[in-house]
Amino acid sequence: MTSILDVCEEPHFSWREDACLKALFAALNRDGDEVRVVGGAVRNSLIGLPIGDIDCATTALPSETMERGREAGFKIVPTGLEHGTLTLVKDGQSYEVTSLRADVETDGRRAKVAFGRDWTEDAARRDFTMNALYLDADGQLYDYLGSGISDTKARRVRFIGKAEERIREDYLRILRFFRFYAQYGHAFHCTDYDACVALQDGMKQLSAERVGVEMIKLVQGEFGYSALEAMFDGGFLGQIGLKVPMIKRFGYYQSQSVMLGIPLSSTGALMAVNGHCRESVEGLMQAWRQPNRLRDALVRRSALLEQISTSDFQTAELQTLKQWAYRYGKDTVLDCLALQRLDRDAEDLRELCQHLQQWDLPAFPVKGKDLIAAGVTPGPEMGVRLSDCEARWVESGFSLGKADLLDGISSD
Repeated sequence: MTSILDVCEEPHFSWREDACLKALFAALNRDGDEVRVVGGAVRNSLIGLPIGDIDCATTALPSETMERGREAGFKIVPTGLEHGTLTLVKDGQSYEVTSLRADVETDGRRAKVAFGRDWTEDAARRDFTMNALYLDADGQLYDYLGSGISDTKARRVRFIGKAEERIREDYLRILRFFRFYAQYGHAFHCTDYDACVALQDGMKQLSAERVGVEMIKLVQGEFGYSALEAMFDGGFLGQIGLKVPMIKRFGYYQSQSVMLGIPLSSTGALMAVNGHCRESVEGLMQAWRQPNRLRDALVRRSALLEQISTSDFQTAELQTLKQWAYRYGKDTVLDCLALQRLDRDAEDLRELCQHLQQWDLPAFPVKGKDLIAAGVTPGPEMGVRLSDCEARWVESGFSLGKADLLDGISSD
């Protein structure tokens, strides 16, 4: 059943040559133990997509991984020690390394595990066939289930073994099923979809945080609209707190962002799927118990959308967009342009977006110490003067230099 593919010469696997990764292999491939890259990096490279984090699996016990990693100069972070997971950090690179394991007890949320040395057993306990691919230090890709390579190349999301069993082990796998479909989008296994529909009540066991994390990733997917449609058809939306009427609008916004060449960020996608007003975005973040930084990013976009709706957006020039970008952030402006395109000429707006993407936000040239040197007394007055100074600088199109700005201050 095991398939082995040599990817040594494949350009999308060139990251194998990274010096830090090689150091990790050298540190852990000893005393009869082996480490292999598993999951997303292997999956994405196989179909030519960019990779994110590099996760690894090893036959070594966590204590052995910890000891060998330290000896090789890696910082050890016990990310999930009870599940055999450590994060090894060196030279700014981090690798999540998990000991091979088998689930010995599951409750629909988290599994209790036993560590082992059997790669096939480790593969069999994973969720999808495309996630059970292992790459060794020599560039050999192992598919112990025999269908992972073909499913990945077809971008087909398929549970390992019986879908019902995989889902009952952790009901979050229902959302992961749709999230992977949103990312890869070509197909899912129909009987697996039916199993998700039949077992969706189990999602009530999941924490709001886990649901929110998966849904945020889902709406960012290239095929997020298709995934949400499939979820709507299966009756899932009530389980996750999304409003049915917004799904069609999400499809429109997603197509607008593609047309403009500005893919929506995670926060932009959330606004597209849930609504623009502050009450809507704050309500969703509270329901999903997401961090304040994400809520604040959504609120910034909501504020800018309100400003756009009350301004002459149809004739706004690049300079206006730059001023918005300075105040709210460039990604915020690009998101809002996709969310509030209205009837503006598409080619004109696309050109503005391209200019904005290439523009580097300037640094405000005046500091508090400059105002003190100009005769401003430290205290509340200085904060007011600094804000006024910055406002004049922005209004000038960021063209006024420090001397011009300080002249204005000293003459007040």
